[in-house]
Parts: sequence; structure tokens; C-alpha cells
Amino acid sequence: MVDDDKITQRIASHILKSGGYDVVVAKDGLDALMEISKQPFDLIISDVEMPNLTGFQLLEFLNERNYEIPVVFLTTHTNRESEMHGLKLGAVEYFKKPIDGEMILLRLKKLFAE
Repeated sequence: MVDDDKITQRIASHILKSGGYDVVVAKDGLDALMEISKQPFDLIISDVEMPNLTGFQLLEFLNERNYEIPVVFLTTHTNRESEMHGLKLGAVEYFKKPIDGEMILLRLKKLFAE
């Protein structure tokens, strides 16, 4: 879970843990890269707008280095252009804030079933 907002970190972590997922929280894209270097991850859920390294930049970095970790964006940036850009970069899903826990868990279940 990559997000610079502590409230979003807590809410999303709680939702994901209640769905049976293990969660590691990173405060921005750079922090996420440090965590990725320490251990493997099955999924990254990332905000788009963050200091130091945005979610888009994080995904671009992962693509350039051939990391095969699915990325889901969770963001308030709900305009069509932002969503299209994220999906074109390779994001597998795009969740909009405010967080709908039931919807996120349902979509993640479907994502991992494929």
C-alpha cells in the first residue's frame, strides 16, 4: 500500500487485512522501491499524486526494470485522462477515493482469480 496520506494508509490497510491480505505500507514511491528491494510482493496499491516519486513514476520504474508486480491505483484523480494514462502504463485496476472497501475486496478477489 503506497500512499502519503496517513488516514488512507490506515483505512486501506484495515480493509485489506480484513480481507486476509498481508499489508506493507510505504509513504511514497521511493519508500515503496526500498520495500520492493527487500522482499517480493504480489500486488502494489498506489496513490497517484505523492511527493518524491508519483504512482505513475513508480509504475514506469517497475516497467523499465521488468518487475512483474501488478499495480492498482487508488486515487482522487478521477478524470478520464489520468485513468487512461495509468491504464496505458500497465495498471491492472484503477480504484477511486473515497475508498469503498467492499468494492476493493471484490475486485481484488476477481483479479487474483484470473
